[in-house]
Amino acid sequence: MKQCHRLAALLCVLALLLGLLPPLRAQAAETYTLPVFETSDVHGFLVETTSTASETTELYRMAYIADKVDDARGGDAARTVLLDGGDIYQGNAISNLQNGEPMVAAYDVMGYDAVALGNHEFDWGITTTTDSDGTMTRYTLNGVEHDSKIPILASNIYYAGTSDRVDFTQDYVILNKTAVSPSGQTRTVRVAVIGYVDTYSSSIMASEIAPYTILAELNRAEQTAKALKADGRADAAILLAHMDAAALAGQLSDETAFDLVCGGHSHTGQTGVSGGVTYMQPWSKAAAYAYAELCFDGSGAVSVRGAAIESLQEITERLTDTAANASELAPDVLSLSRFYLENVQGELNTRLGYVTVGISTAQIGNNPFSSTGGNWMTDMANRATGSKVSFTNKGGIRTELLLDGSRRYITKGDVYTIAPFCNLLYVYDLTYSDLLTVLSWGISSGRGLGLRMSGIDCYYSGSTVTALVEDGVCIYQNGKFFDGYADKHLRVSVNEYIATASSTPFASWNQKCVDSTQVDNESFIRVLEQEGKENDGLLFVDPNAHYINGTYAAPTYTIATSYEGKGYITPTQHVQKGARVVLTIRPDDGWRLSRLVVDGDELTPAEQYVIRSVHADSTIHAVFTELAAESADPCAAFTDVDRNAWYHESVDFALAHALFNGCGDGLFEPDGTMTRAMLVTVLWRMEGQPGAQESLHFSDVSARSYYAGAVRWAAERGIVDGVGNGRFEPDSAVTREQIAVLLLRYARYRGISVDPTAIPDSFADAGRVSAYAREGVGWAIAADLLRGSRESDGALRLEPKASATRAQVAALLMRMNHLLQKS
Repeated sequence: MKQCHRLAALLCVLALLLGLLPPLRAQAAETYTLPVFETSDVHGFLVETTSTASETTELYRMAYIADKVDDARGGDAARTVLLDGGDIYQGNAISNLQNGEPMVAAYDVMGYDAVALGNHEFDWGITTTTDSDGTMTRYTLNGVEHDSKIPILASNIYYAGTSDRVDFTQDYVILNKTAVSPSGQTRTVRVAVIGYVDTYSSSIMASEIAPYTILAELNRAEQTAKALKADGRADAAILLAHMDAAALAGQLSDETAFDLVCGGHSHTGQTGVSGGVTYMQPWSKAAAYAYAELCFDGSGAVSVRGAAIESLQEITERLTDTAANASELAPDVLSLSRFYLENVQGELNTRLGYVTVGISTAQIGNNPFSSTGGNWMTDMANRATGSKVSFTNKGGIRTELLLDGSRRYITKGDVYTIAPFCNLLYVYDLTYSDLLTVLSWGISSGRGLGLRMSGIDCYYSGSTVTALVEDGVCIYQNGKFFDGYADKHLRVSVNEYIATASSTPFASWNQKCVDSTQVDNESFIRVLEQEGKENDGLLFVDPNAHYINGTYAAPTYTIATSYEGKGYITPTQHVQKGARVVLTIRPDDGWRLSRLVVDGDELTPAEQYVIRSVHADSTIHAVFTELAAESADPCAAFTDVDRNAWYHESVDFALAHALFNGCGDGLFEPDGTMTRAMLVTVLWRMEGQPGAQESLHFSDVSARSYYAGAVRWAAERGIVDGVGNGRFEPDSAVTREQIAVLLLRYARYRGISVDPTAIPDSFADAGRVSAYAREGVGWAIAADLLRGSRESDGALRLEPKASATRAQVAALLMRMNHLLQKS
């Protein structure tokens, strides 16, 4: 036995000497590493453009990230994994204006291994952003068509009502990669990347997601990873998801086969370990990339180390296209970025104006449903659609445009960035009761949508609307509408996302939709172009909250009264906002009320003046004139009326019939310009100031103006129809040919027979009469209303384009009165 033992020992020594057995102390096996890079929620930020008062700067974000990936590859793409967590295209104007093509081309050139399917990939229609084989789309560059073939991953999306997976995504992809040891040894490894998406249907326009169903099937993804590893098809497994990485890692089972979770959707940078699984997720808009290393040891075990977020926000000086940065930016992606930027740069950099209030998504004060960004977008929607109130959702405000010092210039590119989705604006004809329904929904069951709005102030407590204040007037408080507002109508606009979401009140109001033809960003640009022209470039941003978390308290205003002469006017009083005030204005015997001036505006004298709803301080001044003093000569009250002038009799007529008032300070201003508002008012007075059912539909006619009743009457009877675009231009000077047209319409209203009459050739400037006015001018000449004037050269002229004076109109009205009496 001992001899056997000695023989065995001898054989072992011999084997060691011959190298047939391993050494007694084996060296530790090397670890092989494979770098993993991830971007997510890039939203078209191939290049970021920023503007200041003096310059525009381009930050080549993706070219910088590409350079870091290239460094890790060392010329061999198999030595890295490059992934994206979805939401690739929508958000930046460079991508938006070129239908996402810049992003497809960049991802192809950078050699992405796979991308997740983001919810915003549905914005333009899913067939626009995916190919039917489950890869990114084809693109054309310099006349050559390319097919990227980058897999789009999502294992839990189905055709609605079926168990069939959609064909525009793949469940997973297996990557053959090369891991490298510290000594430079290489090893082929197979990495399974399995796609998953959050149940993000509510973040997609209803019409775009309707054909599909997203199921919460994380267990199915885990089973796939386990099976791929068990049968030897994969050495490691990555879960690539358009879902918050930390939340997703926390949902994995204890026995999960996943080694790494790469997430997105929530726009937050994060790394960590949950249940033994490492997760990572970069910041959005290419402001960072995530990085980790898959480690493979000799036993086949896989671990993850070095998970980190590499931020670009602190190194923006290294992202510009300068000679000093040549080694920081990948040349091929830089060249591609320049190409696509130059395609649209002229349009993107076009300045629309500047703002002095930052456009932010942060809440205003303690009002979580209000932000300056929300105010700006909804105010533009109001102006674009002619709506009173507009809504957007917080997710529809895609960026902030903060001040650069005391101001910020706004470009077309900024508008496409803050409103990138090309949403249609839906306009509804609603009652104020309907509006209350929307506002109440927004702070209760619809709270998660984050409604932002402007056009009315909505006070609320908890989930209850307590007051609505429109233009300073309280129209609803504590469950009660005032002055019949519940049934009054207004125009309300919302973006397409809100209009088509099944959970909003608008889903059941299709019959109330009156328009859905305007695209939001294009309409906003038109509004801002006009505003910039009108205001020397200054663009308004409302800094005030309109969804107001608090109690409404009506302020107090002063109604100050005064008078001249002998009479009575209700004394000065202090009243609450929204109060109804009735003022009595009564002359003494032997006196008459000759003038009534309210807040500087001349109104038709009346012995009662009503303020329907007080919303500001107001001053009312009455002038009482002694009847005996003016009976002999109505013009005697005015110091600027020449009793020997040609117009004296006409002005006497106008004053005696209370068609005209003076202009204050004892002046009549016979040579003063006659405005459109004045002319309509004197015709109205000739009729005895009748009432009208017509509502004011001219945007530039205030209900408080002295001429409001006259304009309503004239519009209802077809005497005036405005100047277009819903405007009346009350303060514009009225021309002689315009007067002729209005008098013709007035004559027809009064039943006078009007025969077509040509303009006599005896007038030297007959050819200057506008086509629309020729009938009116011809009739006015034939009726002896319009006579023309003899010039120094002997020619008789009409001067149809000349502004009419108050004295000339007085003469025309006196002749018109004679014509009415004869008829």
